[in-house]
Amino acid sequence: MVDTHVRSCFLGAALAAVLLSVGLDAQEPAATLVPDRPGLGSGTHVVGRGVVQLEAGMELQGGRGSEQFTLGQSLFRVGVAGLELRVAPGSVVVVEEELGREDPEVGVKIPLARGETRVSAMASLSLPWGSDVFSAREERVSATLLLDRPLTGLWGLSVNAGASFPASEPGDAGLALIVTPSRAVDGVEGLSVYGGYAGFYDDGRKEHILEAGGAFLSDSDTQFDLNLGFMTSSERLFVGVGVSHRWR
Repeated sequence: MVDTHVRSCFLGAALAAVLLSVGLDAQEPAATLVPDRPGLGSGTHVVGRGVVQLEAGMELQGGRGSEQFTLGQSLFRVGVAGLELRVAPGSVVVVEEELGREDPEVGVKIPLARGETRVSAMASLSLPWGSDVFSAREERVSATLLLDRPLTGLWGLSVNAGASFPASEPGDAGLALIVTPSRAVDGVEGLSVYGGYAGFYDDGRKEHILEAGGAFLSDSDTQFDLNLGFMTSSERLFVGVGVSHRWR
């Protein structure tokens, strides 16, 4: 069972975020789609009021040990006044003869600062409803600070810094740092490329990931993407493709 006090604190923090966000101007839909795909990090963009956005993909991972195929990677984003509600129903995973579903997750994203440097905060709660072999078997809370800033010319930079911990043991936190520089491709409208580093530090264990990829906006509401990378600690490669679409 989840510690009642921890659950109450999480719900209280989420409610506080909602109340704070009411004081912000309701964010209208952006001129073009701005997904959190395809990199491991998330951007500061909060979907506009009344927007429903779906981001989904699939990934193949292999190297040392068995291969793993992940299908779904779905994220639903819904914009309400001043904030974004997020639901990830949990991907379907195939590893050798094992087939199952990962834990679903619910969360919110709220803007904290707007301007040339944009800052947002994101909080989520994963629920142990996945298949036994792929489930964490306990609720986990995550909190992340997001920063985006344009650099010179066509370049931009995104940084995520966050923590994740079991709801029953808040002191047992793992940390994450994701740094993603990106560049719009001059002369090809809608095309951008990126590279980046992601580090995950949990109970003395470390995973360093190098990634790169690209995204193409086929129209203002649809994006196709490619992501590939290497996990240096576990010596595993991955490649993924996906699509994002919004309704407004």
